[in-house]
Amino acid sequence: MRREPAGLFRKHVADGWSGKGRGLSLNQDKTRIGRVDAGFDFLAFAIRRYYVRGGTKVLTKPSRNALVKIRRRNTQELRTLRGADPAEVIRTLNPIIKGRANYYRPGASKKSYQGLDDHLWQQLYKWARRRHPANPRNWPNPGNATCASNKGLCPLCKEPLLYVDHPPDSLKAIVEQHNNRTTRRLVHVRCANRQPGDQAHDPNQ
Repeated sequence: MRREPAGLFRKHVADGWSGKGRGLSLNQDKTRIGRVDAGFDFLAFAIRRYYVRGGTKVLTKPSRNALVKIRRRNTQELRTLRGADPAEVIRTLNPIIKGRANYYRPGASKKSYQGLDDHLWQQLYKWARRRHPANPRNWPNPGNATCASNKGLCPLCKEPLLYVDHPPDSLKAIVEQHNNRTTRRLVHVRCANRQPGDQAHDPNQ
């Protein structure tokens, strides 16, 4: 849409809203006409047209300001939870993370999710170091935590380990020996106590 028709359309919308007694009006400070190639922010999304091989496409991504606010919120929450029990940290962060993931899911958010995941891990590392200062620096390394190698899933039932529906007291660490190497794996208590021949847990029940 060119600038002239866009200006007429804005005037038509403004006049229509105000003329019908709805009490609505356009905020002139927040309303502007521009090219979609330059992009614009709307409801915490950055909308912009990109030129790719074979044509163009419009992508909707989390805006830069929104990502800054998310990182700042994560940092503030973990500062508030200094010295708190890990269960309290999980109960506090899980609803926040789940809500953000659901909100930005319709957009092209993969790279943004990866960046937020890295930032959250750094903040959790700092939180763990403050809680256990006597442990070695590589102690909270995700490479040493077997749940990270399972991508956060129980290796027995393939369900999420730490989630809203799975409180921390429902987890159990099992020790495995392989090639003279000891590995600790986090599993659900119900999976660890399952007897041979028992059916796997159905999450829909």
